[in-house]
Amino acid sequence: MNVQRTIVPPCEPARSSDWGSAARRDLLEQITDFLLRHDLAVSVPNLAAAHAILSGSALDLARVVCERELNGQPITQEWLDTQRGDCAHPDPDRASVERMMDQIEAAIAGFASTTTTAKNETGAMHNEMRNHIDAAHKSEIGASDILHLSTAVLDTLKRIQDTMQTSQERTRELQAQLDKARVAANSDHLTGLPNRRAFEQTLTRFHKQASSDDGALFVAICDVDHFKRINDSFGHETGDRMLRAIAGVLQRFASEDCFVARHGGEEFVVLIRGADAGEALAKVEAARKELANRKFVARRTKQAIGQVTFSAGLADVFATDNPRDALAAADDALYRAKEQGRNRVLQA
Repeated sequence: MNVQRTIVPPCEPARSSDWGSAARRDLLEQITDFLLRHDLAVSVPNLAAAHAILSGSALDLARVVCERELNGQPITQEWLDTQRGDCAHPDPDRASVERMMDQIEAAIAGFASTTTTAKNETGAMHNEMRNHIDAAHKSEIGASDILHLSTAVLDTLKRIQDTMQTSQERTRELQAQLDKARVAANSDHLTGLPNRRAFEQTLTRFHKQASSDDGALFVAICDVDHFKRINDSFGHETGDRMLRAIAGVLQRFASEDCFVARHGGEEFVVLIRGADAGEALAKVEAARKELANRKFVARRTKQAIGQVTFSAGLADVFATDNPRDALAAADDALYRAKEQGRNRVLQA
């Protein structure tokens, strides 16, 4: 893991970042080495910055990083954060960052496995060599050169073991950082709820589990009523506060069998497993009623916002051919709820 690599200077042709297999592997190796060499956390912003620097998509940022490295100055987190703000650069799309995390995690897993195997084999060789040296000493054979050589080999093996132990510890640290980055990548920054990506993963997992045990699974799409009017009348800051409040109401109904996520904009999704249609409908209805019973006030002007509500459509995932069709069915039911006056939950 202690491989030295020099950053690609801006004046050199940028490596291809089209995710072709060879170019992708090389770029990922450079990104991983860049983070390790400068002791930077494996986070979504750092992955995006490293990608921009090393792929050549941010020449200004690459230039200042290159100059700092050539001058022997450290690339610290604080310095990188400052430069990232000063040097405009296009970030890779979220899917690219997520693919980077997948690839880096796979590399960490492979390295950890290889290191563990090598450490065990080295440890066994160390013990065997020690036994041979002890036996040679006891036999009092005058083979001092062989003993000296064997002792040197033993010391070398010990150093290798220590290095591998350090590498394993560093790998665990990197995995912990990557886990944190994954949590951030799966979270909606405004509401704190899981985001659409997390919802897609959970839908796949819940569907697989429910299919294997003949369980029930329902999906609800909840959309805030007249949200544009709230934004236009009270400002986007108030609109954001409303979204956080609605997220808080829905989150109180979340459990191991009820997953809530922000799907985008003013839309939220709820997955309910292990409940029949009536129970699933009642759960979403309870959340709707709790929100409708609250009255909101604009924080700055103290002007009454009044009632904030959502409409929802509920669909049985197993009443359709696949989960995608269930989402479409829930969306159709949501549309009917809007047409019928809003602030209601309808089942597909």
